[in-house]
Amino acid sequence: MIKENKPINTLDCTLRDGGYYNNWDFDKKLVDNYLHALTKSKVDYVEIGFRNLSSSIFMGPYAYSRDRFLEKLNISKNLQLGVMIDTKEVLSSENGIKKTIDTLLSEKSQSNINLIRFATHFSDVNSLGKIVKLTKDKGYKIAINLMQTGGKSEEQINRATKYLAQLKEIDVLYFADSLGNMREEDIIKTISLLRNNWHKDLGIHAHNNKGLALSNTLVALNNGVNWVDSTVRGMGRGAGNAETEILLSELNRIYKENYRLDEIYKLAVNDFKILNSEFNWGQSLLYSLAADNNIHPTYIQEMISDSRYNDQRILEAINFMKNIPSASFNKEFLDNFVKNQSKKNYIGKWNASNWCKNKEVLIVGSGPSIKRHHEGIIEYIKEYKPTVLSLNINNNIEQKFIDGYVIAKKSRTVMDSVFYKNLKKPLFASKNIVSDNPDFSKIKKRLKDYGMNFGFKKFRIEKNSCYLPNDLAISYALALATIGNAKKISLVGFDGYKQNNSLQEEMIETIKLYKNNKKNINIYSLTPTSYPVDSDSLYAPKKN
Repeated sequence: MIKENKPINTLDCTLRDGGYYNNWDFDKKLVDNYLHALTKSKVDYVEIGFRNLSSSIFMGPYAYSRDRFLEKLNISKNLQLGVMIDTKEVLSSENGIKKTIDTLLSEKSQSNINLIRFATHFSDVNSLGKIVKLTKDKGYKIAINLMQTGGKSEEQINRATKYLAQLKEIDVLYFADSLGNMREEDIIKTISLLRNNWHKDLGIHAHNNKGLALSNTLVALNNGVNWVDSTVRGMGRGAGNAETEILLSELNRIYKENYRLDEIYKLAVNDFKILNSEFNWGQSLLYSLAADNNIHPTYIQEMISDSRYNDQRILEAINFMKNIPSASFNKEFLDNFVKNQSKKNYIGKWNASNWCKNKEVLIVGSGPSIKRHHEGIIEYIKEYKPTVLSLNINNNIEQKFIDGYVIAKKSRTVMDSVFYKNLKKPLFASKNIVSDNPDFSKIKKRLKDYGMNFGFKKFRIEKNSCYLPNDLAISYALALATIGNAKKISLVGFDGYKQNNSLQEEMIETIKLYKNNKKNINIYSLTPTSYPVDSDSLYAPKKN
């Protein structure tokens, strides 16, 4: 195939795909600079963000991209806007498809949005009929973004496109290389299969896990695709995407397009260089190995952002994850993963009653204050001899000062598993959470099997098990200290997150629910914290 005689449509989705790094909370000045640069460059479409339903956690404005919010932005009339909607969110809404679409979308005449793109897994394709009809009736251009197309069989692609071809409301069909593991031959074959049934506009959304996003996009253009995605400086989930500034330059060179590049170059080397230094996206060996092993890039993104993981440890984690289903990473996947691996009626084998009776329990978190006050923490442990529990693996406090390690989150064990076998101290964990660990035989003798169950509206703490609102390690540690009859709970390294961070809100709610339990024990933070607990200091005379 060669490039079709159709105009190339460029779509920049920086604020949407890049939002996975900063919770869709972009600085207004940066957005003003971004919109100005994209307008000057003559990019065809800007996917300004997601159009999500309300959430129980905080997400920034570009996770919702509401019409009334967009009206306040300095958007040129020459710039066509798009938003992305998660098809699964529409299908799972308890309000039904019509009411959900009405909630998400006003009439086109009342909106700055031109294009609605539905992110759709192959399993949901046959449920798109009503969704796209209702959307088209409102006056919008419609694109479908087929997720994780790489690796799909000929039968799966043919079945999906046969159905999609019947839906006349769809204007553009995209295929997404979500895991970033497609190569040139995969791109060419996929386009050929899609063209068996789909004869309208075709697009590609490439990820850069193997450093091929740009080259794959150009290969796609030369084989019949005429819609291409990119992001400024490649900012996007995991390793990111094709870089807008480089793609436009290549389109000018190869296809004699006339994109103007000066302003977008300035944007890339100024505003987005600063963001890149903060969030560290981009292609690397680690993302490449994840792609080779069908591991979702967000696992790598999470580990890279965690100071406990150097490259060697991430390599070991990849070696473990390649043997388990890891191709998806989103809240729904994690929830289902945990639920499938855990039981809500698990009763542990260890009776934890009075295990730390009348002792101070010092719980060690991972906040920056651990490093800043390391010497003070060590001196405190030496002087007052509390029972010290580390939440997960904490390399900032030497193992000799730790009495035990608390493990609670099933999804966390996927990444931390390589560390457990090297620990010499007890592991406080519910057996059903860690039993799938390949090194379980090496750690089971040190396991304090106190049963953990979660998803409840309050803390219920019993001698062999606890029932918690969530699977946070701090929730489990509080239950352990409570059933152990500690006289006091002290915290270090619980600095807190920014006030608009969902993790901050979850922690505040967790502490509130714990305090509502009749058996609760007083909690004191010995290092700076933004959580609603009493404050003390490592350096003050100890309270009685």
